[in-house]
This record gives sequence, C-alpha cells and structure tokens, in this order.
Amino acid sequence: MNNRQYRENDWKYRYMQAAWHGEVPLLNSLDRVFEQGESENIGIIKQEVRQYEKEIKERGAAIVNQERTKAEKEKTKTKKK
Repeated sequence: MNNRQYRENDWKYRYMQAAWHGEVPLLNSLDRVFEQGESENIGIIKQEVRQYEKEIKERGAAIVNQERTKAEKEKTKTKKK
C-alpha cells in the first residue's frame, strides 16, 4: 500500500467515525470519491472529520477540567478537616 492510498484510507476511516455510519453504500461512495480524486468532496470529508475530532477533543478537555475541579474541591475539604 503506497503512502497516498494509506492517507486516503485514513481519511475514509476517520470520516466513518465522524459521521457514525458503517453502511456499505457509504463505504462504496467514499471509495469512489477518493479513487476518482473528487477534490471538492474530499475537502468536505476532511472538514467534517476535523470538526468532529475538534469537538471530541473539546469534550474531553471539558471532562478533564471538571474532574480536576472536583479533585481540587475534595483536596480543599480534606485540608479543612
């Protein structure tokens, strides 16, 4: 598998995660888009993947911050006792 094909497959897989689809017609459509080099559609796919991954990262950061705040409050309560 060459580098270009690997990158294309990576984008297809990541798009599948972002769109939460595992349907055969979608896979066939993605294969066609990348095989035919439909740059406009590839750009849309990449944009959606990036947005999805950004949202996941932000949600993860929010959870970490909540847990950190909770831990700090518990630590403060323990020190007061």
